[in-house]
Amino acid sequence: MKRRGTLIGMILALVVGGSAQAQSFENCEKTEIAAIEASIIGAHDLALQAAVNVGDTPTYTRWFGSYNRRSGDRLRRNFKSVYQSIVTEEITGQCLNSYESSCKGGTYAFINRNRPFFVNFCPPFFRLPTMTGVSPTSNEMANGTQEGTIIHELSHFEQTADTDDLCYSRPDCMAMARSDPNGALRNADSFQYFAEDVMLYADDVASSR
Repeated sequence: MKRRGTLIGMILALVVGGSAQAQSFENCEKTEIAAIEASIIGAHDLALQAAVNVGDTPTYTRWFGSYNRRSGDRLRRNFKSVYQSIVTEEITGQCLNSYESSCKGGTYAFINRNRPFFVNFCPPFFRLPTMTGVSPTSNEMANGTQEGTIIHELSHFEQTADTDDLCYSRPDCMAMARSDPNGALRNADSFQYFAEDVMLYADDVASSR
């Protein structure tokens, strides 16, 4: 995992800092629990770095279109809300098998907005790569990472960013950033890909400051 510390990052960590809250699990095996716990801890770091690095950068433009301060402030607040939810809320993970109808079609995870911070995990989630050891050009990154999927799902809740699923896949969401920046700011995959790329393109982000 590629990280770049900043003074702003250290200040933000002190202001809203903390470690990930204890989690609970339903119908999960030990290996699944370990994977989810690790991905939540990774998402904790991912959301914090995403909030710190919102700005007029190539990474922002890639996922949200041309930068403006109002949109940037909104995005930063929403990432901080996702981060704080990991710190303060007990996330419940339920593991489902491949025979569940909701897990058809290659679904990785999903939520019910009426059950805050309850996340359902499907078998394909556990086959996703983690942020450790992946590169931006890796074919494994086509569908994102386990940590990024946590960002995606938590962003859906009204208590965090209240995102929707307006586009899926990196090519489609990059196209949305160009054609509909306001839609991108409400799109869960755009949140996920931005957070992942902040880590993967750390030098690119830093050089744009």
